Amino acid sequence: MFIGIPITFIVSILCALFAYIGVVRFARMEKFGEAFAFGEIKDKIGEIGWGGNYFISLVVLIIAMWIIGFIVGILLLIPILGWIILLASIPFLNIFMFRYISNLYDSAGTA
Repeated sequence: MFIGIPITFIVSILCALFAYIGVVRFARMEKFGEAFAFGEIKDKIGEIGWGGNYFISLVVLIIAMWIIGFIVGILLLIPILGWIILLASIPFLNIFMFRYISNLYDSAGTA
């Protein structure tokens, strides 16, 4: 267990790093196979910058999503209005998140 949990944590982080760029590649190229083109995904992450831009940007995104999740959790304590606010805000939160990732993908050549 002391070996398996850290390995699982590292593998999940690597999967997340590749998944975000894979989703953008799939959307841009309109081919399902592009989401699994690991060589091109690795090259694109290299263009963005592994440690500097890409990893830090994803950490900022995750922290922002945690803060928004906390705020939404508090709003859900309001009996009916909280659920209405949640349902109305989900599309905007998803658009924010994926637009952020798309801008990060586009920043590959400008870093």
